[in-house]
Amino acid sequence: MPLQIHVHLMSFTPLSACVAAYFCASWLQVRLPNVMEQFLQNATLVLITLGVIAAIFPWFLLALLPISVFFFYIIRYFRPTQRQIKRLDNTSRSPLFSHISSTLGGIVSSARTPPAS
Repeated sequence: MPLQIHVHLMSFTPLSACVAAYFCASWLQVRLPNVMEQFLQNATLVLITLGVIAAIFPWFLLALLPISVFFFYIIRYFRPTQRQIKRLDNTSRSPLFSHISSTLGGIVSSARTPPAS
């Protein structure tokens, strides 16, 4: 059954989309395990570090609560801001916007030049 679905997909999908989907899937298969392993190692390291600090300085746990609340509040504020900045950056890098801005820049600079004598 999966073979029939794959042939069906190939018969109606352009070749470039199939190749892009294959490379994306192969990239995920290669890259995702390494990323997950690194994430788990870093999370474990952070938890062990916080545990050792809390074992030595129990008052640290009291200070950790307001710090974490402040941290999550800052993240909640800056994630949408970062998303908007990325959206504006991608819009300003689009070829159409770049062409229009360079055209307008040329019009403005040629309007400011003094006439030839």
